[in-house]
Amino acid sequence: MLTDVLWKALLISLALVFIARPVAVLPLRSVGHWSWREVLFIGLEGPRGVVPSALATLPLSLGLSTDRKQ
Repeated sequence: MLTDVLWKALLISLALVFIARPVAVLPLRSVGHWSWREVLFIGLEGPRGVVPSALATLPLSLGLSTDRKQ
């Protein structure tokens, strides 16, 4: 039964990793002064899961607070 859906599942997984995640982090370009390479790195190798995602907001929020003070 698994072999029937293997290729579809593999295709969906690859689309999520290489298309959906990088597109989802594109709004970061407008928030910070990050290069395309940094945004692509976050999209492909960035935090995964709830806890790493919550921890990843800390440097972003600290960066935003220091940008406003300058």
